[in-house]
Amino acid sequence: MSQIPNTSKEKRRFWLSHLEAWRDSGLAMAAYARQVGISSKSLGYWHGKTRRESAPAATTRRPRLLPVSVAASLPQVGQF
Repeated sequence: MSQIPNTSKEKRRFWLSHLEAWRDSGLAMAAYARQVGISSKSLGYWHGKTRRESAPAATTRRPRLLPVSVAASLPQVGQF
């Protein structure tokens, strides 16, 4: 099994390099992890973590205003 570094910065670099290698490999995540001797669960964790970090936070998105038009009222049942 691959030796995982001790410091946070080294761990991040380690997992980011494996994520890049996994994407380049064309293999399924579990197959890549098995091939290189790392945990597929940890690779999946880091995959999700980096996706969440790169996605804009919901609070930073500006609300969108959409145009609305009001239609005439529909006839009541029995008023045809």
